[in-house]
Amino acid sequence: MFKKIFKSMMLLAATAVLAGSMLACSGNKKDEPTPKPEVPQNKIEGVMPAKVVIKVYEGHLHGYSGFHQNGTAEGTKFFGVPQQFEFSLQDGKWVAASGNPKALYAMSYNKAQNTAAAAYHAIDIKYYDKDGKLLNGEFIDGGKSAHYQHFFVIKNQKNLSLFDEAIDNAAGTDFMRYDYIDPTPWDKTIHSGLAQYGGRENPLGFKGMVSFGYCRQTCDLNIMLMEAKGTKERRLLDMKFNDKPKSIADWRPSAEQLKNERWYPAIVIPVVVYLDRDELERCEDLWDITEKTTMAELSPGSQRIVNTLVEGLGITEKEAITELYYKMNGDTKPESGKYWF
Repeated sequence: MFKKIFKSMMLLAATAVLAGSMLACSGNKKDEPTPKPEVPQNKIEGVMPAKVVIKVYEGHLHGYSGFHQNGTAEGTKFFGVPQQFEFSLQDGKWVAASGNPKALYAMSYNKAQNTAAAAYHAIDIKYYDKDGKLLNGEFIDGGKSAHYQHFFVIKNQKNLSLFDEAIDNAAGTDFMRYDYIDPTPWDKTIHSGLAQYGGRENPLGFKGMVSFGYCRQTCDLNIMLMEAKGTKERRLLDMKFNDKPKSIADWRPSAEQLKNERWYPAIVIPVVVYLDRDELERCEDLWDITEKTTMAELSPGSQRIVNTLVEGLGITEKEAITELYYKMNGDTKPESGKYWF
């Protein structure tokens, strides 16, 4: 009998010790419920693409929303050449395709920024699923466009070595401007007469245009797609166009949007704004340039252009002179200049 009582007492003591150790490890929170795994509050709920293709065209305007691609000169490899960037969604990040250009190469026009004569670059964004089906309509049709908007944010802006503010940005112009165009309906063009300009009332960013106020700059263009939980907030900026007041949609997200809305992974494209278009007009000796022209034969202004092309485009001095020769003298490619909004 004593042995049984002793064993029972030892068992109770061991149980009490075990219970005490469990309470100690739990911080004496025995009355609190077991916490549930945290669920992200800003998780994307809509369509999730597998691939994005972004095409960039240099062009001019036929009216504010009437973007038209410039013709490109035969022989040029950089000036005005259309560019295409592809990314695939991998582990929650957009990964650039190996064949992408090293950067988006663009020009500025300091004399005419915020006018119809600025140096415009159309940005056309298309999303696809894993089977190659176009998904843009799934962001837009059936009222879904009320929840989506791309934003365009410049980061890591740096000067090229030859940047001179007194020459390149004497007027203190803003570096970048983005204009939402977004033809409505999205799968038609304004040029055809089957779509209307929709970028102010319903900014989406699938089709728009970027322009730069000064050159000799590098930066990263972050393209950020927002999925609003409710109806997206349309934020407007009061700016000028052709020296007249104009209200356009803000291309930069607010702090509240960044904090409260859902965001797709950012698409990051390196940008080089290499020259200002006015430079090519000012340097008259470029009209007589040949493939055999040497640096010693060029004016100081033209030498500065060549050196900028060498640094900004990553080409040789000879290649830069050849590029300028074709830009100034090459015949326009007959198949170029077909892209319109």
